[in-house]
Order: sequence, then structure tokens, then C-alpha cells
Amino acid sequence: MLTVDGGTQVVVEMTDSARVGWAEYFDEAERNRHAAAALGLVRTPEQNGGQSIRMLGKRIVLAFDPAHDDPDLLRTVVMLLRASALATATRKGAHQIATAEEKITEAVVQLAKIDEVKKTAGSIQQNATKIESACTAINSGIQRLLTDALAALTDVAAAPSDVATAHIDRGVA
Repeated sequence: MLTVDGGTQVVVEMTDSARVGWAEYFDEAERNRHAAAALGLVRTPEQNGGQSIRMLGKRIVLAFDPAHDDPDLLRTVVMLLRASALATATRKGAHQIATAEEKITEAVVQLAKIDEVKKTAGSIQQNATKIESACTAINSGIQRLLTDALAALTDVAAAPSDVATAHIDRGVA
């Protein structure tokens, strides 16, 4: 659990398995901890319905593997939830709350774009791996062909020339 200014709480839940029913789970976790927002963390998009970032209202489920993913993404999500929790918990300054909610909504839209970018990056990475494999296979083929060519040339250099042998057989020197 994360406590932000004024005691506002954000529930942070982690799991290594796919969880169905995050909304119900978050309802209970927020109620039990008197929290205003929630973050669910899983390691892979497959555990998150195939998405890197999934928005569930004021809640977010994020596929985040600390060994491979950028910690700035996690910080950004936590900042977004913190701002959302504070806006929910604050009841005075209607104009400021409206401005904050507008900015939070814009941030959520931008966060959703990250999921699309990560999917595109994954596709590019898969294609790059295929290209690298193809180049490796072609390179191996070229090396094999050149090795065979060099072996043939070595055999020619070691054996007497067919032309020289023909001249000797005819008595021409």
C-alpha cells in the first residue's frame, strides 16, 4: 500500500499469475484499506489480458517485469494513481479539482498509447529476430560456398595444370 499526502491510500497488489476479476478484487482491497485508487502488477502482458497497461476506471493493471521494463513507466503509473487518489479524496477547490481531473484524464489517454507503442515494439523485435536469423543463415551459406571455392582452388594449385599435362603428353615442352 502507498500512502500519499493527507493519508490518502493507493492499494498495490502483485501477482505472478493471471487474475480474473481485478475489479472485484480492487473493490475489496480499497474497502479494506480505505484506499482511493489501486494498482495491480503482473510480470507479462499475457497475465494482463494481452495488454501492457489496462485501465479499470481509477485503477490500473500494469504488466511490469523489473528485469526488462523501464522503471520510469512504473513511476509514471504511480504518479497518475497518486494524483487520481488525491483528486478523489479532496473535496474543496472545485476549480482545481476539475483542472486536476482533466489533466488526469489526459494522462490516462497518453498512458493507453504506451500499450500500443509497446505492442508495436514487440512486433518490431520479433521481425528483427527473424531478419537476424535469416542473415545468419545466409552468412553461413556464403562461408560454406567460399570454403568450397578455396578448397577447389587449393586442389588446382597442388595438382599439375591440365594445360601443362597436355603439352607434355604431346611432346611439347
